[in-house]
Amino acid sequence: MGRKAVPVKADVARKAEVERLVQTAIDEFGRVDILVNNAGFTRPAMMLRMTEEEWDQVVDIHLKGTFLCSQAAGRHMKEQESGKIINVMSVAGLVGTVGQINYSAAKGGILSMTKSMAREMARYNVCANVICLGIVATEMTEKI
Repeated sequence: MGRKAVPVKADVARKAEVERLVQTAIDEFGRVDILVNNAGFTRPAMMLRMTEEEWDQVVDIHLKGTFLCSQAAGRHMKEQESGKIINVMSVAGLVGTVGQINYSAAKGGILSMTKSMAREMARYNVCANVICLGIVATEMTEKI
C-alpha cells in the first residue's frame, strides 16, 4: 500500500518507554497526527479474590497507559496545533462486568479522562474522543 510502519516495543505503563515510543514516531515520520490508545489485557477475578497485583496490572495498562501516551503525543500535537487522540474503551466501563472490576474501572476511567482531555486539548486544535466497543472476539476475550 506504499505505507511505512515502525515497530517499537514499549510498556505503556512506563513513562520513559512511552516517551521513547512517541519520540521514535516523530523521528521516523516528523510528526504525530493520530494516536490510538488500544493497549490492554485482562486479569479476571471476582472482587473478593482479586489481588492488588491483578488490579494494578490492568489499571496500569488501560488507564495509566492511555494517560501517558496521550500526554506524550499531546505535547507534540499542541506544538503542531493539530491532532487526533482516539481512546478505546469497552461497554464494561459503562455497565460493569462480573469478575472484572479492575477492567471495568479502568475503562470507565478512560471515558471520564477523555472528556477532560477533549476540553483541555480543544484550544490546540486537538480532538480527543472515545470509541466504546462491545465484546470483540479476540484472544483476550476468550478468557472471559
